[in-house]
Amino acid sequence: MSGITDLQARLKELSTALSHIHPLVSRLKGFTTAVGQGDQPRLELGTEIHTRLKEAEEQLELLKVEVEALETATDTRRKGVDNEKESERERVIALAGRLAEDLKRTRGDFRNAQLQAKRNAEVARRKERELLFTRSQSAERKKQSSEKLTQDDIVMNASNDVTAALRRTHQLMQAELSRSQFAQETLGLCWFIIKTCRGNG
Repeated sequence: MSGITDLQARLKELSTALSHIHPLVSRLKGFTTAVGQGDQPRLELGTEIHTRLKEAEEQLELLKVEVEALETATDTRRKGVDNEKESERERVIALAGRLAEDLKRTRGDFRNAQLQAKRNAEVARRKERELLFTRSQSAERKKQSSEKLTQDDIVMNASNDVTAALRRTHQLMQAELSRSQFAQETLGLCWFIIKTCRGNG
């Protein structure tokens, strides 16, 4: 059996290892997935916590065997045992009990954190789908607006072409009419001159 001092040091190392797991569990519980990030970072963090907890549990199982041996030695001790050593045994036994409770509580917190992180991921995926749907709708509206604008332009251009053609036709008709009126006036004048000449003759 390892000495009490060595056992106490190993229990403190385990306590330190557990204290490093707690922030990871908190981080997992509040883990939010960025758009397009996927589940890989969350799963990797969960795997790291699971591995550390398993190592801590295995280490605690080994230490518990030695702690139980200390408890047996304490129960069967004879009177006159060094009080200082007895106090060290009691401190080690109490520390092991606190670590077992802490490890159990951390394991429960980890399970809750996994569930919360999964819910967060589902919310993030739903938001991502909504965002993609909104973008798709916006793009479709822009496309329809662009197509409508193009159709309006075609109608406007056609209307302008018709108007211009009508104006040209009107101008040609006016010119033709002017020429016709001039011809009629000239013809009338000629007949007048002819009649006048005949009258004089």
